[in-house]
Amino acid sequence: MLYYQRSFRSIGDEIFMQAFENASVPFADWTHEAHLRMAWNYITKHGKDMATPLIKTGIQKFNEKNKHKITYGYSETVTMFYIHIISKAISHLPVGHTFEDFIISNKELTESAYLSTYYSEHVLNDPISKLTFIKPDKISLPS
Repeated sequence: MLYYQRSFRSIGDEIFMQAFENASVPFADWTHEAHLRMAWNYITKHGKDMATPLIKTGIQKFNEKNKHKITYGYSETVTMFYIHIISKAISHLPVGHTFEDFIISNKELTESAYLSTYYSEHVLNDPISKLTFIKPDKISLPS
C-alpha cells in the first residue's frame, strides 16, 4: 500500500508525489485521503492558484491511465470545491504544519458525507458539474 493508512504514513511526501505525478499510485490506494494528500502537497508548496492546474491535470492523467477501473471519473465541481476547502484549511494552520497536522485539524474532510453538506445529489450528478465548476447549492463556500 503506497498511500496513507496509519501503517503507511511513514512514506514521505516526496515519494508519494513522485508516484502521483508518474501515475504509478496503485489504483486501490488512490483513495479520497490520497486525493487530499496530493492537493495538500501542491497547495502547500505552490499556493492555490499555481497548484490548481497541477491538481486538475494530475487527476486527469491518473484517471486516463486507470480509465478501465474508474466508475465516477473527474468532476470539475468536486475538484475545485476541495481545492478551495483545502486552501482555506491550510490558511488556518501554522507554517510548517504536516499533512498529519492538517488531517487532525480537519477530520471532517475525510468523511464521505462532507461534500453532501454543501451539494445536493442533483448538482453532483449533473453532467455539467463534471465539466465546469458549480457553486454549492446548500451552503456557500467559506470565504
